[in-house]
Amino acid sequence: MPAQREVILNVNVLDVGFHPSAWRAPDLHPTSFIDPDYYAEVAKIAERGTLDALFLADGPALREDPAVKPTRALEPTTVLGVVASATEHLGLIGTASTTFNDPFDLADRFLSLDVVSGGRVAWNVVTTFHAGTAHNFGLSRIPDREARYHRASEFVDVVTALWESAATRVPVHHDGEFFHVHGVLPVPPSPQGRPLLVQAGGSPQGRTLAGRSADAVFSAELTLDAGRQHYRQVKDVARAAGRDPGSVKILPGLVTVVGSTEAEAIARYEDWE
Repeated sequence: MPAQREVILNVNVLDVGFHPSAWRAPDLHPTSFIDPDYYAEVAKIAERGTLDALFLADGPALREDPAVKPTRALEPTTVLGVVASATEHLGLIGTASTTFNDPFDLADRFLSLDVVSGGRVAWNVVTTFHAGTAHNFGLSRIPDREARYHRASEFVDVVTALWESAATRVPVHHDGEFFHVHGVLPVPPSPQGRPLLVQAGGSPQGRTLAGRSADAVFSAELTLDAGRQHYRQVKDVARAAGRDPGSVKILPGLVTVVGSTEAEAIARYEDWE
């Protein structure tokens, strides 16, 4: 018999909804996006529905006018700590930038959350392209894509080495182009060993990083052919890097409108058109 295949289903919580006017829905409060209990309730519903994980995006800058729509405000690992305490099995995926973080601090933060959650955490690796973010960190502009992914590749190597040091207690000795790290992460290993790595970049550089390092890849392609091409490229890079291509899971994005019946879902969709 052929091996049984399983579908991986996560919920991507984008503020109070994907639609810009979702905050006006009668069953939501417009400040839900800064209410920890809101995320906990979404997570409990997702766990009850046997979904695999809750995914939080992030951007370390105010990207949208809050007078028009709510925007991301709470730091993801803080929210996921609340979600972890409200659930037992749900995976916890948090986004953090390799351009505007330090490898040791990020490795410490995510592995700590993985330990206290019982081994349910994944780090979504991003490089951040929003121009306004640079000024928050004393930069005049965002580095170009090539430079961001060059740093990201070394960043991921350092973080995974630090997570390995948590298990082996063997110090990391890294002297690279961007980082110089010598030491052991003081956090113990988690029940799953280390957090999983998720990557969501659609550029050639992002797909290369994904194939080389990621356990799962979020794909937001708009056509079937583009999705297949993304799939093949990531798998080819994984194979060339000596990895089992089957170990890299491709997760296509899907925007859904949910109702208790099909008619209710259609009515909700038409309300926001």
